[in-house]
Order: sequence, then C-alpha cells, then structure tokens
Amino acid sequence: MLDPRLLTFLAIVEEESYTKAAMRLSMTQPGLSHQMKQLEEMYDVKLFHYENRRISLTEEGMVFRKYAEFLLYQEKMMKKELENLKKNRKKYYIGATMTLGEYTLAPHLKLFYDTFKEEEFSLMVDNTKVLLSHLQAGHLDFALIEGIVDKALYQVTLLKEVPFILVVGQEHRLSGRKEVSMEELLPETLLVREEGSGSRKVLETGLSTINFSIRGFERVIDIGNIGLLKKLTEQGAGISFMYKDAVLSELSSGTLKEISVKNLRMVREFNFVTQPGNLQNKEFQRFYSFLKSVLS
Repeated sequence: MLDPRLLTFLAIVEEESYTKAAMRLSMTQPGLSHQMKQLEEMYDVKLFHYENRRISLTEEGMVFRKYAEFLLYQEKMMKKELENLKKNRKKYYIGATMTLGEYTLAPHLKLFYDTFKEEEFSLMVDNTKVLLSHLQAGHLDFALIEGIVDKALYQVTLLKEVPFILVVGQEHRLSGRKEVSMEELLPETLLVREEGSGSRKVLETGLSTINFSIRGFERVIDIGNIGLLKKLTEQGAGISFMYKDAVLSELSSGTLKEISVKNLRMVREFNFVTQPGNLQNKEFQRFYSFLKSVLS
C-alpha cells in the first residue's frame, strides 16, 4: 500500500492549505503537520515554503510531488491490473484531444476496436489540460495528444507530425492570396480555441517565435468546439488557425482556403502519451504500433 503520508502530502498540494487538507482527510492539523515533518526528516528536505499564510512547494517539494503522483498512479494501475485478472476482458481508458479524436482518429476507430476485440475501451475526448490531469490521476491509461506535453513528466512517443495552418472562408477578402504577412492579419477577428487547449498553446507558441501574440489581433473570440470554429470561419466571422487534419474536407471542397503566413511555419507533433514506463507493457506497445501505422 502507498504510504499514507504521501497521500497527505498530495492533499496539501492540491488544496494549497493545511486547514482544507485536514478537513478533506478528516485529520487534525497537528497530525497532518507531524506527518509532513516525518517526511522532511526522512528525506532530509524542506517540502513547503510558508509566506503570508500561504504555502507553496520548494524545488525539492516539486520533485517529491512528481514521484508521489507517479507512485499513486502505479498503485492505481496495480489495482486495475488485479481487477482485470478477475474478468474475461481487460478494459482500457483512452483520452484524445479534440482534433485527434474527432478528425484524425475517428476514421480508424472501428478498425481499432475490431483489431483489439478481446479488450474493452472507454474513450474520452477533451482538451489537453483536462486529459493530462486525468492521466496524472490514473483515470486514463494513455492519451493521444496534439501540441505540447512536458516530456519530463510523461512518456511521450511520436505518432505523426501535422501542419498547423491559417484558414479563411472562400468569400474572405484574403481568400485569393497564397501568402500574407502577420501585419495584414492583425486587423482581423481571430477565432481561436479556448484556454487549456493544445491548439491554442501551439498558436501562442508559434506567434511568439516571430514576436507576435494573440493579443495583437483587433478582436479575439474563444470557441470551444472545432465544428463551430470551422463553421464560423466558413461564414466569414473571422480567420482561424487549425491543424490541417481537421479541415481536409473543407479544403477539398473549397469552403475553406489555406494561406501561408510569411516567416511563420507551425508543424506540431501528435503524440502517444502515458505515464513513464507504460510503453514497455506489451498491450500498450500493440496499441501504439497500430495507431502509428494507421495515422502516419
């Protein structure tokens, strides 16, 4: 069993408060403080900073958190594996970010399920921030994620690389252009994914490489749904940047037009993301190999 002091530590980190953590765990604050003192003495480190009645992790505390969360995840995986032994079928919990789940992966899902018919699956489609929190908590076995993932915290393996492009509606004033400058785009309304999405992070990072930002556009509208984002762009409500995989049919039909942006080239990874060490599992290797073969 996981050392209960590690669970106490993680509760304090999540609540950012000894008082709230003590209430959550039905403990007294002195008992909680005693457990933290034991951990600090055991590992000869200081885990928390205390300033103006607020707590934050020290550098050692951040390292301690990473491994405590990994141990908690491993315990959950052990319980899940033991439960699977009692069943005729194993069940795997998969996450996929919006573009990957709705456009890149969707045409291959039936074949995936047919190929691994001995297993059961639950698929969650959400933004990067939500999926990584579920992966970290052990609620997902692996996730297919577009954009940027901290490779120090997760095992990240490339599935494919996809261009991230500017698109406009066919009636937009720029639709006949092959290339535009960023300065020409700034008076436009930018239609962009919500905070926490991988797509938004990719755009923010790409713009920063040429010394621009989302805030430079005349107007910015956040859209949490890719289908609606495409529809509004088709109707001329604004311009948008999207993964090319998400707009292949619209580019083919001509309802959306791709335009190059001078000095801006964004190509991002679609990755298979797990907790460290999971890809050594034979089942995970089979899933990864299949997905790479059909998505590449």
